[in-house]
Amino acid sequence: MVVPVAHGMTRPSKLKWKRIPPTKTSLVVKDVICLPRGYYLSQEDRHTVPKGKERSELAAMGLITRMTIDNSWLPHEMESRISSLFRSRFCSGYDQTFTFTYLQCLQGSRVLFVPDTQLQWSGEQVLKIAGHGPLFILCHLDFSSEIECKWQRNRAPVITRHDYSLGDHKDDKVKRVESTRPATPVEEDLNAILQTYREQNATPEIQIHMYLRRRNIFRSAVKGMGKKSFSIKASPVFHFKGEKDDDWPRREYFRLIMLGLQESSILEGRRGHLLFAYDQDALEERRYHTAGVMVAWSLLHGGPGPNCLHKSLYLLMCGHSPSLEDFSCTDIADVDVQMKLQQISSTSFQRLTPNLCEWIADCGIPGIYRAKTKDMTSIYTHLVIHWIYHRVASMISQFTEGLNSCGGMWDIMKANSAAFMPVMTRTEHVLTLKQFRSLFEVFWSPLESTGPRQAEEITITSWERFLIMVNEQHTSLSLVDLLVFITGEDQIPPLGFHKKLSIRFYNHGQDHHHAVYNVCLPHASTCALELHLPRGVASPSGLKFMLTRAVNKSLGLN
Repeated sequence: MVVPVAHGMTRPSKLKWKRIPPTKTSLVVKDVICLPRGYYLSQEDRHTVPKGKERSELAAMGLITRMTIDNSWLPHEMESRISSLFRSRFCSGYDQTFTFTYLQCLQGSRVLFVPDTQLQWSGEQVLKIAGHGPLFILCHLDFSSEIECKWQRNRAPVITRHDYSLGDHKDDKVKRVESTRPATPVEEDLNAILQTYREQNATPEIQIHMYLRRRNIFRSAVKGMGKKSFSIKASPVFHFKGEKDDDWPRREYFRLIMLGLQESSILEGRRGHLLFAYDQDALEERRYHTAGVMVAWSLLHGGPGPNCLHKSLYLLMCGHSPSLEDFSCTDIADVDVQMKLQQISSTSFQRLTPNLCEWIADCGIPGIYRAKTKDMTSIYTHLVIHWIYHRVASMISQFTEGLNSCGGMWDIMKANSAAFMPVMTRTEHVLTLKQFRSLFEVFWSPLESTGPRQAEEITITSWERFLIMVNEQHTSLSLVDLLVFITGEDQIPPLGFHKKLSIRFYNHGQDHHHAVYNVCLPHASTCALELHLPRGVASPSGLKFMLTRAVNKSLGLN
């Protein structure tokens, strides 16, 4: 509305400003401080935010960490991620459960209390009680069940809104423990670790049906995992849409889904030496988290790991310091970065161009302008670490969070990093002829049936000679090709096969050519782990021809 004024012009009405609420960020980085049971108990019955020396002591104990919280997380997701951060500090075995209570700090004070509410703590609610400060939790366990914690008290750790925490520590005379972290146990055998993980997390009595499209198994799996009914603990039963075959073999499915993961957009680089791709869309869509869940899902049900990460990256993820002086720059997908690293590794400091120095500084090494020739090796190493690890830290963190959401799998991997090396990286294991033969048992006809039994013995003699031909590379097939044909696996699974591979026999009739070129080719059941061979094949070359054709015809899907 306007009103006239004396000089003939109009004056606008008073503007009204509307307060626009700040946009809610989906991902928030928070410091998480875990208070052990008994730590914040004293005669004054007060509970306060740790400061100074107290906070430093908690940090030294590994009880202060940083995590990225998604406000869309459900309560169980929030609890699982926090549990994965501190579980190893309090639980001596995987059978123990890490439980805790959320604490809230009164605004403008140091007082901590348990929020007086019956809410289930989703990511959004946890961020609300944390406010602009760190998130505090009170663990229901003592710090390490095997050592006496410095701050352990005789009183029970019951905290309510009116029971606040410790004030003065001057009178404490409890002996200080030199080591603030339990000793790392000797890394167990991989089979034993995975078997324990399976026993504690799988529920084989419950089944979940997965309906897949043969042309894109990986995408079908992602879609199936996104359904509310999906549970990694349930025993999966696989079906192909539009086909009658039910209960497709798990091992073959998980092998193909891991191959699909290798070819997905979240990984890049040379096959067998893959690195995480910097993809913010994938990060926002939580595809890295899904990938972590996929790996844990496969391992839980006897499948393989991804077998594709670069060994140097895997070691960095596990907290190790691999030697990177001989890191091949061709393992990085970006051709421009390859060229820069190649130039840095082969050029003295005096010949570095200003543009290259600027690029090095942008990668977090501003000291390049003061460096000398002797520093170039160290600079190269730091550039590699920046490019393959620090640059994609958010992607790696989301991937490991996905693993940890499945029974703490990433914590298990880190604690047994050497044992899981062949699961996560491409460790070449040559399948020997002796190992391959040991996988089989032959189902013979009874001795009384002279004819069939003799024909089977003839076939097995040809089979043994054929295997020697394969081992000596006199055929286009390899032992791995045969293993894939029979089992769906390209290597022996970490837990082994659940039974021996069977060799069974069938009659291919009198028409030998009909047997070779039609339905009577040797065939396998990857579900039953069976190889079916025709009786009476006296020529190793003939068996070689039939098996080569059968394997090529199968294309890895039976």
